[in-house]
Amino acid sequence: MGGGKTSQEKCIKVINVAILFPITRTYAHLLLPPELKEQLRRPVIELRLEDGRALRLMGIPMEIATEIWLMVSGKPPKPAKDFRLSMSDLVCELAKICKVVISDVIPELGVYVAEVEIRNISESPEGKRTLKMVPSHAILLALKCEADIYVSEKLLGLGTKGEKERSTSEETSDKDITYW
Repeated sequence: MGGGKTSQEKCIKVINVAILFPITRTYAHLLLPPELKEQLRRPVIELRLEDGRALRLMGIPMEIATEIWLMVSGKPPKPAKDFRLSMSDLVCELAKICKVVISDVIPELGVYVAEVEIRNISESPEGKRTLKMVPSHAILLALKCEADIYVSEKLLGLGTKGEKERSTSEETSDKDITYW
């Protein structure tokens, strides 16, 4: 099973992954719907791309964000005496993660899709499959298995009308894009 549409689409390589943890008190005074307040209390993954842009993925589960943060900061992910595998450790033991592509959005749900190209450890290199996953989980697997992460170019043009107008009216080299 091949990579589908994404293999033909232009993708930009991720060169840095950072976790941004919210300061929840900042939003306390705002009159926001409870669902939005909940999302604002969750961490953000910032993906820095090789072309200088950034993609921010919002609403990341705290346990995934913490595990990614421990990895990118060089801290041990768990106490040395704990020999048990986490779910992401288990997947990396059973499969080779070849690459991850943040490839699409499900508009009705407002969520991203990641395509994870995997190969079973026991299979030949030709036995690759591509599975769709939650991006934050796919990013964690890529980091643990030292696989490359990419973002589909089409996602970088999906900003809101206000973001597009602002980016064309302001002379700035920082083309960060935040998706809510």
